[in-house]
Amino acid sequence: MLYESESITISLDAGIATLSLHFEGAQPNLWNAERFTEFLQALAAVERQPVVSHLVLRSAKASGFCGGFDLDAIADLDTAENVREFTALGQEATGRLADAPFFTIALLHGPIFGPGLDLALACDYRLAETTPTTVLGFPDIDHGLLPACGGITRLTRLVGASHAVEILTSREMVTAREAMAIGLVDRAFCERRAKIELRSFLNAIRRKPRHWRTPLDGWAARRVVAAYRQSLRSSTLASAVGIVTIAAANETRGLLAERIAFADVLKSTAGQTALALRMDEPASACRRIPAHLVVVGSVAPVADLVSESLLRGARVSVIDPDEDHFGLGLEPQIAAALARGRLTPLEADRARARVSFLEQAEHRSGDLVLLTRDDAQTLEVAEAAARPCAVILAVNCRVKSLAVLSSQPRRLVGLERSIATEMIEIVRLKATGDAAMND
Repeated sequence: MLYESESITISLDAGIATLSLHFEGAQPNLWNAERFTEFLQALAAVERQPVVSHLVLRSAKASGFCGGFDLDAIADLDTAENVREFTALGQEATGRLADAPFFTIALLHGPIFGPGLDLALACDYRLAETTPTTVLGFPDIDHGLLPACGGITRLTRLVGASHAVEILTSREMVTAREAMAIGLVDRAFCERRAKIELRSFLNAIRRKPRHWRTPLDGWAARRVVAAYRQSLRSSTLASAVGIVTIAAANETRGLLAERIAFADVLKSTAGQTALALRMDEPASACRRIPAHLVVVGSVAPVADLVSESLLRGARVSVIDPDEDHFGLGLEPQIAAALARGRLTPLEADRARARVSFLEQAEHRSGDLVLLTRDDAQTLEVAEAAARPCAVILAVNCRVKSLAVLSSQPRRLVGLERSIATEMIEIVRLKATGDAAMND
């Protein structure tokens, strides 16, 4: 073993070093200053070995490559000096990776967000598994955190200003196959072929010149950015898009602009508010899903929630034999996932096979129960289907009326869904104090 710690291990075999990330915590590899420091130490250990010809950067966590920033650590950056030190450290890590004297390859799976995508972009090549959870992007831009480690600059110089702005401004993350289509990743393949594809790729690049990025047309970038400015949702997005123009013209200035913009947005009132709201909320692709989801009533109001759980491996039981549930929402969602490359046709068939339509519930089997009708009979079915500690999520229902009928009202949570927003409603019982409601 070339390097070993609780967070990073590096193995060496026939000139190929494999750096595996396994940071503590349920989320996939969240980054803070201490982890950047350790990454630099690990990278130095590889640089001292003249026999290394390739470095493979991967995650040893099944949950994914990177879930983003460690928000607790970001919230503790209470001075301008701390923020400058953090961004300088992050850019040193990506810069050392970009300038490494050997080939660098990022092997990606699951969420690849924020600083994880920054690191992947600093590598010479990126290979991605096409699992339903493999998505790339910067989801925290919409919540007050800009890329700080060179991500915007290298993304612009790799895929061009148009694709870069689209990725930065869209709420949709990029799938592995979509990323390959625009040049963001070099190969995309199914999970079971990962080892074979990596080995064949390593053999192939031994005989090819190193892949260098080329300068872009700054004037073309300005035209692209100008076309997007009218539709931007926030000043944070405006800052991110503005960096694209700078990065297209000059890489060094782009990196400096990222550091300055990160600090400005983070310390602004809007940035602090967004950070406070996001402290305990992981990105959607990092959230745990129930192993068994039960829908009592129509699937249509919750088709997106059900299909996302289904695509990520959950079993789904639907108790409402009167409707065409696939036609009302599940089949279009599966078709869209196929079109975006999140699934193969075989995986789509397996997802369909995990859906069962029942006339009555499997007794106490649901890890999460979605209730979409608010009558007493449907509530009784939902309670029979839920495990003892499972939540019953009443969607677009009169949750207070249901609480009167329920034998266990503390398990009821209301979810009001509309085109504009979602609102959570809980039932206040006699024993519920003000402190619990405030929490």
